Amino acid sequence: MAKTLRIVIGKKKYGLKPRALFVLLALGIVSGLFFGELIARKIFSFSAYGHYMKFRLVKCFCVPDEVLDADLFWRPSPEFRGIKYAIDKKDDVFRIICIGDSVTQGYGIGGAVLPVNQTYPYELELLIQRYCANRKIEVMNAGIGAYSSLQAARYLKRELWKYCPDLVIIWIGVNDDASALFLADKEQKVPSVDDLKKRSIREHSALYLYLRNELFSKRIRRVAPQDYYKNCEDMLLLSREKAFEIAFVIPFAFENKRLKYYSKYKKVLEELRERYNVELLDVKGVLEKSKDIDSLFIDNCHMSAEGNKIVAGIIYDLLEQRLLKLEIL
Repeated sequence: MAKTLRIVIGKKKYGLKPRALFVLLALGIVSGLFFGELIARKIFSFSAYGHYMKFRLVKCFCVPDEVLDADLFWRPSPEFRGIKYAIDKKDDVFRIICIGDSVTQGYGIGGAVLPVNQTYPYELELLIQRYCANRKIEVMNAGIGAYSSLQAARYLKRELWKYCPDLVIIWIGVNDDASALFLADKEQKVPSVDDLKKRSIREHSALYLYLRNELFSKRIRRVAPQDYYKNCEDMLLLSREKAFEIAFVIPFAFENKRLKYYSKYKKVLEELRERYNVELLDVKGVLEKSKDIDSLFIDNCHMSAEGNKIVAGIIYDLLEQRLLKLEIL
């Protein structure tokens, strides 16, 4: 005969048979999962299209349909920070394209985009033009918020090289080191009807997907260091094929009031320099000598208007010998 479990609530005693206890526990678990699923669906959009095209973007997890792109994930504007450039540039124009993420694009407080005249490409154009009387200087801001090196490489190969740059400055790596949602960038694709049909019952659950990705899976980088190498190498090889100069800025962050390299990605760039003799711009090495460095950053990687102005000066100094060889200065 099954024993009765005695439960005391206040001054009253209740008898609870094991079967009833099992039913209560089962109901509790089911209720917890049900409400957990409702909360997860309210907060996360994981299950809408399976795992594909999910990124930790500001204010959204899913790439909006109006900018969705199979290769670039989200399309950039055909203008560069509101400025249009002719693809066929004139002979007297020296054109620099600055490729990067929101650091290059210009990211302000609260997620707002900085005015274009407060970005480092704009300041760099002013500096070079000041010392160059015989050529018109154009510095195109091709920074796109949340872009990784994979997107940058594809953007350069698909569109940017057509603008006939003389020099391309690549500052990328912050988002490469960021945690991915389910899939690394190289595995991302626009979901198809077949992808939706292949989902298991569990994969229809936002709660399951959240727990699997956040708690029970090994951290996935958007772009692993070995893939960062390939992406940067692709851009470097394209520069030699299309006959334009290229330089990489070593990526860094501002943490605990100190500047810090993304060491694994720095090592990759150093390997590329050793193999291809490509120029690396160590902005961090100069910037950390600034006295009031706190005022130059608004968060762990984005700079204030003053910070961008100082960085433009550093990049100009680091590129001065290159520009002299190109007979720009």
